[in-house]
Amino acid sequence: MPYLSWLEGGQLMRYALHGACQVGRDPLMCSLAQPNHVELSRAHASIDRIGGIWWVRDLDSANGTLLNAQPLHHPQGDALQDGDELVMGGWHLTFTEGFPGLDGTTFAELADNQSPQCSVSVADSPITYLPGFDHCGIVSSPGVGLSGSSGPGASHRSLDPLPALEKWVEEGVAPESILMTRRDKDDHVEWARPVCVYPEMARYKGSGAWQDAANWACTSP
Repeated sequence: MPYLSWLEGGQLMRYALHGACQVGRDPLMCSLAQPNHVELSRAHASIDRIGGIWWVRDLDSANGTLLNAQPLHHPQGDALQDGDELVMGGWHLTFTEGFPGLDGTTFAELADNQSPQCSVSVADSPITYLPGFDHCGIVSSPGVGLSGSSGPGASHRSLDPLPALEKWVEEGVAPESILMTRRDKDDHVEWARPVCVYPEMARYKGSGAWQDAANWACTSP
């Protein structure tokens, strides 16, 4: 699920994009509104998904909309990609294709982009790894990959904890695990497995397709 996120008083705020929405100053016109941002127009911009792609379009706002520091050029809008930065009347937002604030993979790659494997030490870098989760790609590693397998690692786009967190807060039911799904560029599922309650780890049961989450179990390390 894609999100818009922004900083408010030093706190990361998130808005889940379930469908088309307008962004602006007027809460009666916009599902995502900031009434105190005087530089925003009442209905400043719209965001919609068309043909599997998310688009942003300026609604003839007074101060315009910037996408990655560039004005929107097309009347029908511009396509959004993961990590794009939006500025609407001085309001800075980030578009992500998954839950923002969870991606340690990008940090590791920036810290050591010369190595095909994550050689950055957790002791030296502020990264929180998910137990039993191969952030560097599915190679041969206990609890995640199979010997001889290879492929891309997962990122924050693979994990959406919001439904489980909502059930926990609203119904008092803590999740025993959260499903993590890796999808390709065409949104087809490549593999799925559970993210377990710490310190448990997801381990392959030893039979069945390793891409199927049903063939993984949460076990103690």
